Order: sequence, then C-alpha cells, then structure tokens
Amino acid sequence: MASGTLLFGTGADAETLIPLFVRGAQAAIVTDLLCDHLAEVGPAQGTVGDAGFVPELAASWSWNRDSSAVTFHLNPKARWHDGTPVHGSDVAYTFALLRDPATASPVGPDLAMVDSVRASTTDSLAVTVYFGTRQPDR
Repeated sequence: MASGTLLFGTGADAETLIPLFVRGAQAAIVTDLLCDHLAEVGPAQGTVGDAGFVPELAASWSWNRDSSAVTFHLNPKARWHDGTPVHGSDVAYTFALLRDPATASPVGPDLAMVDSVRASTTDSLAVTVYFGTRQPDR
C-alpha cells in the first residue's frame, strides 16, 4: 500500500459518492468522511436551539432577531480537493442544487422550510439561509 493511502472497508458498496444523491447508509457513511456538513449534530443533540451542533465547514453561525434566518461563517481554512478556498457562493449553489426538482435529490424535500439561500456580497465566507416561516424549534 502506498504512503498516504487510506483503505476503508464497509459492509456493502456505496451506491454513489455524490452527496446530492445519497439514499443509503453505506453511501452516507463514505460521503460523510469525504465531505463536511455546515455543522454536525453533536452528543448534546437533545438540547434546545443549536447548542447541540458541532461546527464543521462553518466555523460559526448566528441567527437573526426573529430566527427567520441563520448566517453561517465558513472556516477560512476550508478548501476543495484541489486547494481552492470554499466560499459562501459554493454553499448557496449546493443548496440550489439540492432544492431543484430537476436534480431529484433525495435531500430536497428535507429543505422545504428553506425559503432561499444567499451568499454575502461583502464577505466571501458568509452565507445566509432564510426560512419562509418562523419555527418554534429554531
């Protein structure tokens, strides 16, 4: 085995390595190792609000006054596989793909409460998710 090579065994083959199209557990396990989420549910997942989340791609986040929008501030060290920095516009584009019916992503319906996602025009590392209606659990 070459230096720098990781061998990872799973119980079955992943049906895809493209996060937009993950349906099964095996693909989720593998893509979760390859791609960061904005934040991950941590061990305190039963807490009220977002205290149970652990930063991943997002270094931090902040809610607006009425909890109808959350702005994610991306980790400035976040990079694509080729070393290109990750920007808020990349996150907004990914959300657009997930929500587009033509993409037919199995994750799309989970984002029904999202009204829009916009990258900041003044901060390349910020992206805001807007919700159509305020939810008491946010």
